[in-house]
Amino acid sequence: MKKTRFLFVAIITLAFQLVSAQKEAKPAKEVFDLYFNSWVKNDVTAQKALNDYQRPTVEGQDMYQFDPSLMSENDNAMVDNFLSMFSKATASANKAETKAYFDAMLHNFRNPVYKLKSVKMVDNEYVENQKIAHYVYDVTFKVPEQLNDEEKKQFDFKNLKTVKPELLKKLLVTMTDKLKNASRTITTEQEFDLYAGEQDGKTYYYNGDPSVLVTNLTDFYFDNVNISGQQ
Repeated sequence: MKKTRFLFVAIITLAFQLVSAQKEAKPAKEVFDLYFNSWVKNDVTAQKALNDYQRPTVEGQDMYQFDPSLMSENDNAMVDNFLSMFSKATASANKAETKAYFDAMLHNFRNPVYKLKSVKMVDNEYVENQKIAHYVYDVTFKVPEQLNDEEKKQFDFKNLKTVKPELLKKLLVTMTDKLKNASRTITTEQEFDLYAGEQDGKTYYYNGDPSVLVTNLTDFYFDNVNISGQQ
């Protein structure tokens, strides 16, 4: 009799779990993956999948607008801002090397590894009967080895405006190579919330400002990766 009762309870529990899972259009963990890959990794496939997932909640429209040209403009602005620190002659002679350096640096930034440590459903204290999926996760980046003592002396720029084109070129090539062969890693713990909403009897998870996924990581990464290779 006890075995029969235990089996009955197990079946009811399993059935409840299946019904609960069916209420979610996608499991919360999968939705977080789409958000992370869409914003941090700028993965086009993930961006399309995320908008497809959210489409029923926004009357068949795209919830998010992803503009590749804007990202390209921002990348070019970083190159221009960096070169503006040097003389016109040095900057002009190192455009290609500077772009290669930033391409390598941004590639490492946009291809981190994340590990989801926990996801917990909590009550939204501002909206009655609304749940929030609260994520805690680690993000790990590859960063270049620091310059050795000899390199530090060689690239000890006292006055950026007087740096010769050949010396800046050598530094850029050195740092680009270090970035492409980066094996050292840095890790930061992050938190992110997705809000639960009901649509056609199913639960959808969303965030109104997912760009925080990137902004929260930017300072951490760029504080650890710079032209001198120093933290």
